[in-house]
Amino acid sequence: MTTPVPQGGADRAVKKKIVHVGLFGHVDSGKTSIARVISETVSTAGLDAHPQSKERGITIDLGFTAFDLGEYKIALVDAPGHADLIRSAVASASIIDIAIVVIDAMKGFEVQTGEHMVVLEAIGVQHVVFALNKIDLLAGDGAVAEKLGQVKAFLAKSGKIFKEAPVIPVSATKKAGFDALLGTLKTIIEKLPPRREIAGPFMMPFDHHFQVKGFGTVLTGTIISGKVAVGDAVEVSPLGLAGKVKSIRIFKEEYDRAEAGDRVGIAIPGIDNDKLYRGCILAAPGTIKEAHHLVVTGSMISFFKHEMAFKSQVHLAAGMLTVPATVFPFENKDGHDVAVDSVDVKTHGGAFRAYVHIKDPLPCKAGIPIIISRLDLPPQELRIAARGIIEAIIEAPPELYKLKEKTGHVKDGKKGVVEGLAESIEGATRMVGKHVQYTATKDGTATDVPGTIVETFGTKGNVRVSFERDMPATGTEIKMVYPKPLKYTIM
Repeated sequence: MTTPVPQGGADRAVKKKIVHVGLFGHVDSGKTSIARVISETVSTAGLDAHPQSKERGITIDLGFTAFDLGEYKIALVDAPGHADLIRSAVASASIIDIAIVVIDAMKGFEVQTGEHMVVLEAIGVQHVVFALNKIDLLAGDGAVAEKLGQVKAFLAKSGKIFKEAPVIPVSATKKAGFDALLGTLKTIIEKLPPRREIAGPFMMPFDHHFQVKGFGTVLTGTIISGKVAVGDAVEVSPLGLAGKVKSIRIFKEEYDRAEAGDRVGIAIPGIDNDKLYRGCILAAPGTIKEAHHLVVTGSMISFFKHEMAFKSQVHLAAGMLTVPATVFPFENKDGHDVAVDSVDVKTHGGAFRAYVHIKDPLPCKAGIPIIISRLDLPPQELRIAARGIIEAIIEAPPELYKLKEKTGHVKDGKKGVVEGLAESIEGATRMVGKHVQYTATKDGTATDVPGTIVETFGTKGNVRVSFERDMPATGTEIKMVYPKPLKYTIM
């Protein structure tokens, strides 16, 4: 029995579940050739339709095509592999459910192959399939099996999501191995947990936009949260452009509504196409903020060889936009946000919090995943520094502190009286409750013993200190580390 289609758009019951599969790999690995073999519908910039892609013979922009796989509609995202286009690869990683990483069987793992793997791990993609392409060029019996063994041996030393990832030998030229590749995809898809936030407000970072006569401006992208329907009011941030949805298309089929996970084209009359740019977000009114100041929580990428210093110049990717930014790591100590000179993978397991200043407004909201990169580094190096989320959007730079140190000495070991930390009774009064420490040595091992200033003593700035264990002897050096407001400049 055929399900009737109501006027104004296709019924949700007949729409197949959309799964986004990203194609990654080094330039010339054959990503677009693979897409050409399996694609049935060509969408925005698909199959290197961009004029410069045709001229240069490489993928330079995100390309979208689609094909049916049983009860699923696969949205295939062909990401650029060239070093200078890593921004687009980061952008596409945020919308995919499964990744196919293409490896040239003749060249093996290359620089951008590894960088794309890091992007996928950083953005939280949990399901990866490797396509060993161009096997028709391997000569000799057993050559394919030997190459498969080499790839799997490399992956065994890689990150968690890659160690047991399937490796499927294919030839885009001969159209061989694709039954196995698609069968593997379907097996993974059937086990996918829900990844989209359908209950949240409507939000769609769009990747392409263009004018269509009779419809207005069409914005294409993947809905990452919420629902939208024909007639809904929407706005483009950070431009403040507002309008109403006239039509919704999902891979050339018209629908009256769409939800998180759908790859859509949304027509909105009255919005000036010439003012739009990639990185803007189409959303329900009031959902998106234009941020200059963020607090982020993140972790350093394990293979990144550099530090991320206080006031480092970086690039921050959120949604479809990558922007220059300045990062100021800090940590909370005794209720104060204290500046950290630098963070790396060895410090606290690479975990950090940071204030991030963005010169131009970034359309975003709390909870959006981010990637921090050092795009100033040469393409031969790993440039993805950290992953994380936007913890909060704030109105101004936060008050940060630096740690200062004062040194005193025990004047009376029996009473715990310390001199030299304060110069007056007023200064000593302000120190009550502050933490101090001394170094105790036992059996050749030095240990810091913490204590607390409990009260003033006398009228000359002395204080009395209580320690968690043995009271230090008269003459022992006592240190007090305290926070002082930090004056720092943003660029």
